[in-house]
Amino acid sequence: MKVSEKVLSYVDQHFSKSSTPVYVYDTEKIREYCRRFVSIPYSPKCIHFATMANSNPEFFKIINDEGLDVFV
Repeated sequence: MKVSEKVLSYVDQHFSKSSTPVYVYDTEKIREYCRRFVSIPYSPKCIHFATMANSNPEFFKIINDEGLDVFV
């Protein structure tokens, strides 16, 4: 996976001010995997993402936009 200079610069600036973690997401890859799950030829189906694995609201928005639900 190639990381853009913009992302690397952001991470570098973040760590110059803080030691908290930084999470970098490949949103297109996340969307691709969601679409693959949704396209499974099984009916009826309801696919849920477990929030225990990731609680980032932006991540939930992507999941929801692609037709998956969230399991709390």
